[in-house]
Amino acid sequence: MRRTILELAWPAILGNLFQTIVSMVDLVMVGRLGAVAVASVGLGGQMLWFLNALIVAVTVGTTALVARSIGAKKKKDAEHVLVQSLALVLLISFVLTGFWYIAAEKFLLLIGASQEVAELGSTYIRIVFLSTPCIFLIFNSEGALRGAGDTKTPMKVGATMNLINVVLNYTLIFGKFGFPALGVRGAGIATATAFVWASLTYVLIFFSGRFVLTIPRKDGFSFDINTIKRILKIGVPTGIQRITMSGSMIFYVSIIAGFGTTALAAHQIGLRVESLSYMPGFGFAVAATTLVGQNLGAKNPQKAEESGWEAAKLCAAFMGIMGLFMILFPKPMAHLFVSDTEVIDLAAWYLRIVAISEPPLALIFTLAGGLRGAGETRSPLYISVFGLWIFRIPLAYFLGIFLGWGAVGAWTAMTIDTFVRGGLYVYQFRKGKWKEVRV
Repeated sequence: MRRTILELAWPAILGNLFQTIVSMVDLVMVGRLGAVAVASVGLGGQMLWFLNALIVAVTVGTTALVARSIGAKKKKDAEHVLVQSLALVLLISFVLTGFWYIAAEKFLLLIGASQEVAELGSTYIRIVFLSTPCIFLIFNSEGALRGAGDTKTPMKVGATMNLINVVLNYTLIFGKFGFPALGVRGAGIATATAFVWASLTYVLIFFSGRFVLTIPRKDGFSFDINTIKRILKIGVPTGIQRITMSGSMIFYVSIIAGFGTTALAAHQIGLRVESLSYMPGFGFAVAATTLVGQNLGAKNPQKAEESGWEAAKLCAAFMGIMGLFMILFPKPMAHLFVSDTEVIDLAAWYLRIVAISEPPLALIFTLAGGLRGAGETRSPLYISVFGLWIFRIPLAYFLGIFLGWGAVGAWTAMTIDTFVRGGLYVYQFRKGKWKEVRV
């Protein structure tokens, strides 16, 4: 079982690493332009996370249903789910593109960004968000393939997408090879172009007939309301969960922003460094989702539970090691992104504080993934609402503002919240009611 988990997890880890590096490279390169540029692109990256929160309402349902169908040896059912989900995400994306283009600057001002940061950040967001249909198609395609047990294809697409982004970033941000130096605007153009390329690649993959899932060329298309309802029944609670998570993150960042641009830049740097430790979490969550879903589809709930726990143990070990590096080398890690010593010193405190919460964060990632694979998406929603809104936000306000600890207090609150939610996920997975969920 451990070998199967690792075979599923490592391509997913690398695939998510490549996706994270897309926004990370933007931040590293614009970091040479100063703290305002860092804060602007950092907030743009968090807006992309919010975008992901919206589309996950479809992708989670897609992954779960594809995994169940593959486990039950019903490949055509899995491909039908793929087609319906792709049509749905494209429909949603076109609506959202216009909204975010119009609201970008006002939204950044609303969460506490300075006028200078909001103007620069909205430039980045508007360019990147024009590729929203491509972003949605990428996320959903990855979810479908991973549900079918193919984690290597998303990894390869992500690697190439990242390479394109790096080359274009270098060219457009700094004005190389005869192009003008566009700064933050260039970072946005590079990222959007990389997303467009990856989405077109997935279209070719599904029509080629040479991969685990295929879109039939001859069949006509019509919306299947029953299939869409099944997708959304599973995915909507997770979508609401991600939206509440993103909303709480935005509210949480507004508290950080109240401590000044240096604190906000340090938070964005620390978050990007820590996001490297998320990669094992994402990878083992994919393995847990796939194996739990496929084993339930094959009528083997005991093996489904064992795969969830084994994925959680492996993930905790990997993320614990990464947390150790964050404790030992916080300043060198922060220095990769920015040269401002004040920002580096504060970002180092972020890394030291959150490092101890990496093992419970691993439990959150993997056990939530296992529950999603079973189609049980309500309890993760309840745990997130409790942990983030009822626990983290008030505690961050109390420690950071009332007690005067500043950003350090807010980061301490985040760490405590991670331990609380990790314990709740262990309790929920151990209860085992998720084995009885019908999809």
